[in-house]
Amino acid sequence: EACKNVPKYLFRMFWANSGNDSRLNTVSAVTPHAFLYGRNHNTVYDMTRSEFVDNTNGHVRGHKSIYSEFSSWSQSPYFPFNYAMNLRKQLLQSKGIHIAIMDTERLVTTNPAFHVGALGKIFEEFEPDYAEEYLVHGVVRGEFYKAVPLDSLLERGLLKHLPNLITSEHPLANPGSTQRLPSGTPFEIGELHDLKQIGLLYGKTFSIPFAITLFCCRKHPDLWSTMSTNDLKKIVRILGGNEEIPLEWAASRTIFCDGVYPEGYEANQQMVNVMRALHEYAWGKGARGRE
Repeated sequence: EACKNVPKYLFRMFWANSGNDSRLNTVSAVTPHAFLYGRNHNTVYDMTRSEFVDNTNGHVRGHKSIYSEFSSWSQSPYFPFNYAMNLRKQLLQSKGIHIAIMDTERLVTTNPAFHVGALGKIFEEFEPDYAEEYLVHGVVRGEFYKAVPLDSLLERGLLKHLPNLITSEHPLANPGSTQRLPSGTPFEIGELHDLKQIGLLYGKTFSIPFAITLFCCRKHPDLWSTMSTNDLKKIVRILGGNEEIPLEWAASRTIFCDGVYPEGYEANQQMVNVMRALHEYAWGKGARGRE
C-alpha cells in the first residue's frame, strides 16, 4: 500500500547546504547520505524488514546516527515552493535554492517511493501527519529528474503568477500545510503562455507537466472538474498542439485512477482533473478531428 499509491510527479526543495554536504543535492542528482558514504544496500529489496523500518523511521525523525538510504519528496508542489520562499527570507538570498521534480513511474525500478503516511499505518512508527511526504530510495538522477534554481524561476515570473507564495515569516508546519490553496483569482487560460516559459526551464521531459502544475497552483472555483472543449482547445494550442500532451499519461495510475493522492490537496486534485481532460482531448476518441 505504501508504494502503490505514489503520485507520478513528486517535488523537492533543496539548497546547497542541505544535509550539511553540498554533494548530497545537485542539479545532477539527489544522493542520500548512505549512498554518499557507501553504507547503502544495492536495492531497497535487499533490506530486511527491521532495516527498512529503522532506516525510514530514522530518516523521518531526523536521527543523525542513521545513514539514510532515502530522500524526502512531496506530492504537493506548494510545499517546496513555500519552503523555498521561507528559506529565502531566512537566508536573505536565493542562491543555492532549487526546486526539483521527478517522475516516479519512470524511475520505479531504480528509485521506488513510499508514502510516509501509509508506512506509519503499517509499522505504527510515525505520527499521523506526514500526508505530504514520500521517501524515495537510492540516487535520483537521469532523464526523469530535473532541478532548477529558484532564482531562474523568479526571473521567469514565478512570484508574478503565484504571489501567495509569500505567505509567512515562519517555516511551514508539516501537517496539512498546503492542502487548501490560498483564495484569489484563478488563472486565465491565456496566462499559460507565461507558465509555459517557466516550465521550459525543466527541459522537454518536464516542461508541459511543470507548466500544468503551476497552472493548478491557483484555485479554480470547481477545481477544474469541468472543462469545456473550447477551454481544452485553447490550452492545447498554447502548449504546442495535441502531440505535446504526453501520450504515456494513458498508463499513469496517478492520472486515470482515483485515490492515488491523499485527500484534500486542492492543487493535486486540479492537476488530475486538468491532465486527465487534456489527455482525453488530445488522444481520446475524436482527437484526430480536433487537430
